[in-house]
Amino acid sequence: MFSQEAYAENIPLIIQPHGMLDPWALSHKRLKKFIAYHVFQKRILNRADLLIANSYLEMENIRKLGFKNPIALIPNGIDLPDVQAVNSLAKEPPSENKKLVFIGRLHPVKGLVELIKAFATLSPSNPNWQLVIAGSGSPSFTKQLQQLVKRLKMSDAVIFTGFVTGDGKWKLLSSANLFVAPSYSESFGVSILEALAMGVPVVTTNNTPWSEIRTRDCGWICDVGMKPLVEVLSEALNTSDESLHSKGLNALELSKNYSWPKIAEMINTSYYWVLDKSDKPSFIYEGD
Repeated sequence: MFSQEAYAENIPLIIQPHGMLDPWALSHKRLKKFIAYHVFQKRILNRADLLIANSYLEMENIRKLGFKNPIALIPNGIDLPDVQAVNSLAKEPPSENKKLVFIGRLHPVKGLVELIKAFATLSPSNPNWQLVIAGSGSPSFTKQLQQLVKRLKMSDAVIFTGFVTGDGKWKLLSSANLFVAPSYSESFGVSILEALAMGVPVVTTNNTPWSEIRTRDCGWICDVGMKPLVEVLSEALNTSDESLHSKGLNALELSKNYSWPKIAEMINTSYYWVLDKSDKPSFIYEGD
């Protein structure tokens, strides 16, 4: 309704899909979304003066649907934590045990079934590693994951913490040696950025928009699925502490590009461009 009123009054319309136009999102509850998309959503999106994508991957997915609107490539931001202050809160005694941490929604799209199976495959040769899964999801899927862990006899090595936020989240990341996000689809992946901001190397997939992890040597990227995940985790879990530390420092540097002041400046600049169409910013891409 608002978009129709805005259109009638010639008020500029800016839409940020937040990943809802990604293939995985569109395929989930496909019939309902197909009807909604073709009945009214497509028309509204076509009217937008500007679309905002969080990543190149999301922008490519929008273009594949045929939208020619200008697209502003603006990532999500983060309030960068004080790493030293957080580390001082996490007063855990030194230990030879290491943590592979996942933080996020417990959902099949996150690749958690494959993660648990891959970790179980590698655990016998990496007995000093523990997998910590932090997050919440539907009771049925959460129970499915917990039963999988029990069936694989991994209850001592795989820990479910439930939802974490605030200091609890930062403490967990501070204690992590590696962060893992084996997602089948991500338009951005805030938890990945949070791990980078804490100087934690990341293992993720090509289906997340984080190719910089490879180019900036902050961790590892693999294809989705069990086999590639086992291969990349095997390498990551056996990486020396010195190399993990080096990758962590690179991660910290990368995260500085995503501070909120920088993101806010990009948003303001794109809004001004929509209003007067002058001095198009370099991060706005017009369609063919």
